[in-house]
Amino acid sequence: FARGVITTRFVRNTLAVPTDAVHQVSGHSTIYLAVGNKNNLHIESRPVQVGLEANGKSQILSGNAVGDQVIESQTELTDGTKVQLSKFAL
Repeated sequence: FARGVITTRFVRNTLAVPTDAVHQVSGHSTIYLAVGNKNNLHIESRPVQVGLEANGKSQILSGNAVGDQVIESQTELTDGTKVQLSKFAL
């Protein structure tokens, strides 16, 4: 018995988020972002187009930009809810 991994496709220079950050809302792939200034952050949902998924990451083809603060959550969140970033957030 042997186990191995075969890479069939490799994508460079792409946006990716944790797969747990992508939710299905009304049939659409959606991510939640922390938007606003440092002292007034709130949740904003954003529809995205998802590409490849592998190793706990999902490629985002559209709907997200470099620098967006994506919220990883196991549940759906509500637009407009105030949030605070922890000092451990990257």
